[in-house]
Amino acid sequence: MANGKKGFILYADQKELFDQLANDKAGELIKHIFAYVNDENPVSNDLVINIAFTPIKQQLKRDLQKFERAIKQRSNAGKRSAEVRKEQQEATKSTSVESRSTKSTDTVTVIDTVIDTVIDKGIVKGTDKVILKEAVLKKNKNSKEFGKPEINELISYLKEKGNLKTLDGSMVKNRQMCQLLINKIKKENSQARPVDGIKLIIDHGMRDKFHSNNMTSFQYLYNHSNAIIKSIKKNNGQDLSEYRKELNRRLSS
Repeated sequence: MANGKKGFILYADQKELFDQLANDKAGELIKHIFAYVNDENPVSNDLVINIAFTPIKQQLKRDLQKFERAIKQRSNAGKRSAEVRKEQQEATKSTSVESRSTKSTDTVTVIDTVIDTVIDKGIVKGTDKVILKEAVLKKNKNSKEFGKPEINELISYLKEKGNLKTLDGSMVKNRQMCQLLINKIKKENSQARPVDGIKLIIDHGMRDKFHSNNMTSFQYLYNHSNAIIKSIKKNNGQDLSEYRKELNRRLSS
């Protein structure tokens, strides 16, 4: 029996086999089974016991293999869960550092609110938002752009491509998931420029009807980045290997 396995299963349909045995033989068979599952390697010279035990032994082996597969799957799932928690902690730490490195986040938040209000009233077009924000920040010498430039760039890019005023979920959550996605691209290609790779994924995702309707946060983009790449071959007819060549070219250029 495998380490950590404290029990085994006898099945209801095996009762028929025991019913065909005399009581003394049925008792011997049960003892033989317990000796086997406790790794005592029992040997019987009784032909009846050996014949009766053979199908039970085969089923016990199948059950043991199923148990070992389940243990392996749980172990792999636990390792993956630990990796995800570590990535989330790193992203949270990164976001926290961004917040501390900014002297006045309140000023930037007010600027964003004012700009959105101006756009909503039609005073300037949505495409002028970035230009307007840069002008206001430049004028206000005490203000700085909040957070990592690459995260800001990607958030702006997703909003622009999705024609979104705001992303679903909190800003902190979107910045965390954006950082996780950057880490994911870096892990897959250490020589990559992750911003270009993520922009490419956003571009292709927006061409897909399903993903374009749901791509409203970096939580979605992180969870479905692999599916977006796979959907290219199905929806656009583009060979997946050619897409990967294009992705690697843009990441490494």
